Formats: sequence, C-alpha cells, structure tokens
Amino acid sequence: PMHSSSARRVATRWLCATLFGFLLLYVGGFMQLTNLPLSDKMPLASSVLQRFFIQPNAVLALFAGMGLALVHQVVVPRLLQTQPSKQRSPQSKRKSDDPASLSTAPALSAPESAFSTGASASSGSASLSSSSSSSGVTTNHWLGIAFAVLVVLVVWAPLAHQQYHFWAHYDRELLTTYAHDLLESMPPNAILLLRGDLSCNGAFYAQVVEGLRPDVTLVPIELLTYRWWLRTQRQHAPNVRFPPGRELYHPRIGYSMLDFLRANRDHSHPEYLGFHRPMLLAKDWKDRDDAHLAHYELRPHSLAWLVVDKELSPSLMDGMALVRPLRVPLSALTTMEAFPFDSWEKQALMRYGESYYWRTFQKYHAAQSLAKKEDLQHADVVRVMELLEEVIAVMEQLTNTGKFINQSNVYEIYLSSLLATANAQPTLEKQSRLARGARRFLAVEKDLETSDEWRSQAKQLLEQFGSLLEDE
Repeated sequence: PMHSSSARRVATRWLCATLFGFLLLYVGGFMQLTNLPLSDKMPLASSVLQRFFIQPNAVLALFAGMGLALVHQVVVPRLLQTQPSKQRSPQSKRKSDDPASLSTAPALSAPESAFSTGASASSGSASLSSSSSSSGVTTNHWLGIAFAVLVVLVVWAPLAHQQYHFWAHYDRELLTTYAHDLLESMPPNAILLLRGDLSCNGAFYAQVVEGLRPDVTLVPIELLTYRWWLRTQRQHAPNVRFPPGRELYHPRIGYSMLDFLRANRDHSHPEYLGFHRPMLLAKDWKDRDDAHLAHYELRPHSLAWLVVDKELSPSLMDGMALVRPLRVPLSALTTMEAFPFDSWEKQALMRYGESYYWRTFQKYHAAQSLAKKEDLQHADVVRVMELLEEVIAVMEQLTNTGKFINQSNVYEIYLSSLLATANAQPTLEKQSRLARGARRFLAVEKDLETSDEWRSQAKQLLEQFGSLLEDE
C-alpha cells in the first residue's frame, strides 16, 4: 500500500509539472515567436494574440479545479462541524485490522484526493457514515454539489451575464451582409484574391455553404504560402494560372505576386484590364512583396479593388462603373464607435466606409470632368449639381473624405453649378433646391479656403430664393 501511494504521488507531481511546463512553453515560446508589439498603437494585433490564450487558460482551469477540490475537502467537514482528522472510525478500524483489506484500500494522498468526488473526506467521520442514504450518496456529496453550484453562481454567472450580449451574435447579420455584398458585386467569372479572416471566411462560407456566386473563383493569398494548398485545392480554381514549376507563393523560394499576375496576364480582353478574367483583391497585398506595384495598380470597385495593368493606362474611371447600392446604408456607419476596434463588426463597417469614400471620389471625379466640358449643356450642369450634392451628403457624415477630396473645390464647383442653374430660369422646385444649396455652402464656408467672391455670390443666391425656405 505504501509503495502504491508513493507511486501515485509521484505520478501526480509529474502531471502537475508537465502541465506547468506546457503553460510556460506556450506563453513564453508563443509570445517570443509572435513578437508582436503589444501597445495601444496596434489594438487589432493585440486582440488577435489574445485569442490564442485559450489553450493556456485550459491548463489554468485544470489547476483551478484541483484547488477547488482541495478547498472543498477542507470546507465541507467544517460545515458539518467535523475536522479532517486522521482518526479512524470503528468501522474503518475493523476493516483496517483485516489483512485482506490492506491490499485493496491504499491510502490517498492529498493531491490524489483533489480528483476524487469528496467521499474520501467523509471516511474519517462516523457521523457522515450514519447519514448516508440507501443509494450511497452522503451529506458530503450533497454539500460538494452545493459548493460547486455556489462557485459557479458567484464567479461565472456574473461574468456570463456581463459578456453575454457582447459575444452573442445570433441576431447580428452584418458579417453575412458583408460577405454577400462582396461576392455579389463581383464581375462575372472574376478571380477574387482574398486576404484576412473577414473577407476569406465570409466569402468561402457564402459561396460553398450558401451557393452564392459559384462563377467567382476564390483564391486565399495567405494559403498560397503552403505547398499543400496547390496540391489539394487547385481543382477548385481551374480558371487561375499558377507560375509553372513552383508551387509555393514566397518571394525568395517560390513565386512572387508579380509572377502570379503575369501568369494570368492577357491583353486580348481590354475589358478585363490586362487579365484573361477580371482580377480583384479584397483588403490589401501581402507585406514584403511589392515588386508588382511598379507594374500593376488598384482601382476601387465596391468592397474590393480591381487589379489593373499599368501598361494599358486606362483613365481613372475605366473599370469603376458605379455598382449596385450596398445593403449597409451610409447612416449605419455612425454606429461604428459602438463596436470595439478588434471586433469583426468594426472591421466590416470600416470596409463599408472605405467603399463609400471611393464611391464619393468617383462622383466627385465625374462632376469635375463634366464641369470642364467645353460645350456644357444645362442638363450637364444639373447632373454636376446632383453628383456634388451626393458627394456633400457623404462629406457631412464621413469626415475622413477630406483625405482624398478637396472639399473647397467640391463646394466651389457646386456653387458654380447652382449659379448656372439659377441663370437658366429654374422651376419653383429647383429654386428651393438652389436656396438650400446656397445655405449649405454658407454653413461651411468658414472652414473652407474660399474667396470672398464665392461667399458674396452664395449670399446673393440665398437672398434671391431664400423666401422659399421660410417654412423649413
């Protein structure tokens, strides 16, 4: 019996040491290999790293369970007004005097009893033996269950209540909507290069599980860095041409992105902007591989980017036709601050914001080009005014548009279109529209670099038609 107890004690110690060693290896080794700067400047990288701490938490949970078992072993006898003593009851003494029982009832050490159900704690008390039921369940068992329930209610339940609404996504459709918008905006038979969990997982789920847009070929850039992907998944991308003789996307030991794009190059289809099929990119290129940037550039297209061969030198608006409206309206972007930066909802809304920015840029560019026509017609002027009203509506809600749109230029062209419309005998409806436009211009002109002449003309326009807005 002593030899068996000693062996179990050694085995338990080795188990604890092994688990603790794995904990140190995972936390220390993984942290060292990831080498991420855990600072406020990279909240997304920090949050990604936090997800990988579930495994060491499992080890800590095991240690916590062992500790709770030992606490239970001490607390329950005290609740029963007994002490965990080594004194044996008459029944157990009689059993221990029996030589045959020595080989079948080895003593349990403290660490081993941490894994027991708690019945061993009651063997030292005659009062517990007398309170056992016919089914063999003692008061110690019931108190053990009550102790476990108390721990759950006190420790886990408040945390679950606090975090439930944050982690329960059963009623959130934003990520599904993003995946559908991404795929449905693709040109027919397009090749979509994916990077990042949001785009990659969402697009594959929408296509493989829901059967959406099977004509679009999905190519995950990150998985191209593994040899197994080309060997096992190439059958799902029959329309993609991979560089011959190399099966690994790696700038040094495999092919580069420049090699990949050139393998799919084809100038016989001008509508595809340099490829045999439309080539698009979701999110951005992989880091430390930029040789292709001298030959190819990106043009905005809904929630993705069109890859364009620079040799074709298309105009900025080529390949940028305004696609169907997105399911997430512009007003929904005002809820962006309600989500943490590391949430997928926040990332999806940021992608929608970028799309709206670039759609606005398209309209701004179209209005600029239209306003510069030599034979500008009245219909063109009205179209310029309509386009810029849409641009200004976005600018008023999304402040970041100032990064790529000259807001002073927008309002000056807009005021010019208002003045030209005013000189063309506008209808009563258009007169109200002109007055609202002039008022909108004067509301922001202090923050813009506009001349006094523009300000004076806007005031004259408002004085001319402002009476129509008295009820507003």
